[in-house]
Amino acid sequence: MRLFGNPLENEQTRRSRRKYLDDFEIVEVPGKSGRVRKQALYRGVWTVLNETFSPQRWKLWVSLAMSLAAAAALAWLIMLNHAFNRTWQVMVPLFAALFPALHLLLGAGILPYAGKPMRRDQYDHGIIRCCRSGLGVAVLAGISLLASLITRIVTGAWAFPTRDILYLVLCAALGLLSLGVMLLLRSVELTERENSAYEARPL
Repeated sequence: MRLFGNPLENEQTRRSRRKYLDDFEIVEVPGKSGRVRKQALYRGVWTVLNETFSPQRWKLWVSLAMSLAAAAALAWLIMLNHAFNRTWQVMVPLFAALFPALHLLLGAGILPYAGKPMRRDQYDHGIIRCCRSGLGVAVLAGISLLASLITRIVTGAWAFPTRDILYLVLCAALGLLSLGVMLLLRSVELTERENSAYEARPL
């Protein structure tokens, strides 16, 4: 047991590993030096892009660009000095959106841009994570935007200086970009095929 560490994080990691445990088989392979070492061989289902439809890879690249644009919009929104940047009901959803936005970027980083087959864990941590995180960011951006409009109605602050207009534009762009990532990745045509050959992965 480690002296320093997050027990909750360790438990989440163990649960994640158990989820994909049946997809791998541990075998002993002789190395170049003659020593036997253990390797994990993948024997689960592969998820592959449907190459009969050529724009499949372009959808992945566009989703990456949209994810980066959404992250830039969120960072700008948090740093922007607008009328409600100290109003909790407007800013809390934006700060909360940092977590799904980070997951969105992590998922976008492992998408199969070269068209390679995906293991089940890669599919879940890539496309599925991006879809869920994109939806989460879009919902939180919508809450922030709606809260700012309700606050304006309640306070009667109908003056729209340039920075407030910029906030509205960025918040709407954040929601649309994140939602677009989810819809774009959901439209990617995928097929599953059985594992015809094991993939060795050293432990």
